[in-house]
Amino acid sequence: MIRPGEIVDFYVHGDESLVLTGRQCLRLAPIATLIMQLIPCSRAELEAALVEQFGEPPAGELDSQLEALAEHGLLTLDADWGQAPSHS
Repeated sequence: MIRPGEIVDFYVHGDESLVLTGRQCLRLAPIATLIMQLIPCSRAELEAALVEQFGEPPAGELDSQLEALAEHGLLTLDADWGQAPSHS
């Protein structure tokens, strides 16, 4: 599961946003803005919504985006966040 970090305020204008945490204010581009609007959710749910909105991303791009947002404290990634769903 992907969950919001400790966010003080989140302001969306058009397809971009500003996120205020206890330490910083960041301006987010459209893909990161949509990620922040959709969480909490699973990686599969997030990927489906992003593909619908923006098309298929380059390999590894979603994981890079999520890791960057996590590094800034904007979201948290559960231990199993990157695992593909099992098809049993």
